[in-house]
Amino acid sequence: MLTAGDHHQLPAEVYDISRSGISLLVEHPFSPGTRVHVDTGHLAAEGVVARCDPRGNQHCVGIQFDPPAVA
Repeated sequence: MLTAGDHHQLPAEVYDISRSGISLLVEHPFSPGTRVHVDTGHLAAEGVVARCDPRGNQHCVGIQFDPPAVA
């Protein structure tokens, strides 16, 4: 699930994941710089859209995770 700043939730399919970010396939495009919340059921994280590329009838959204908080 991908939630944008306007609290609009969209179903998302994980395309790729790393320590610094995640790529998701979604139905709607997102503008780079958009703050988002990602919840895959195994991972919940905040981040910023770094890119958005069309993939057939979907969009591949690359999200850079926020750095971990320092205690």
